[in-house]
Amino acid sequence: MDPKTLREIELWSGLAAAVMGIVGPLYGLLFVLNISSEIGSILLVLLGLDLGVAVGAMIDSQTRSTQAASTGLALLWAATVPLVAMVFLYAYGFGLFILPAALLALLSALAGSWAELETRRVAR
Repeated sequence: MDPKTLREIELWSGLAAAVMGIVGPLYGLLFVLNISSEIGSILLVLLGLDLGVAVGAMIDSQTRSTQAASTGLALLWAATVPLVAMVFLYAYGFGLFILPAALLALLSALAGSWAELETRRVAR
C-alpha cells in the first residue's frame, strides 16, 4: 500500500481514537457504571493517553523522513500500548468502553509503522 495512504489512515484513526477514548469512557462512567469515586483519576489517565495517541499520529503522519526514526511514531506506540492494556485491566468495568479507542489507536500505530517500513524500503 502507498505510504501516503497509510499515513492518512494513521492520522484519521489516531484522531478518531482520541475522540472515542474520551467519549466512550465518559459515557460509561457517568451513565452506565456506578463508579463515582474513580472518575477523575481514570479520566485524567485516559485523557493523557488519548492526547498522546492523537499528537503522535499527527506528528508521525506529517513526518516523511527516511533518515531517522520518528518521535511521533514512538509517542503513538507509547500511548497505544497502555491504552490496550487498560482494556484488559478493566475488562469487567469500563474496558468495553475503551475498546473502540484502543482498536483505533492500534490501527493507527500499525498503519504508521507500515508506512515507515514502506518509506524506508522505497528509499533503498
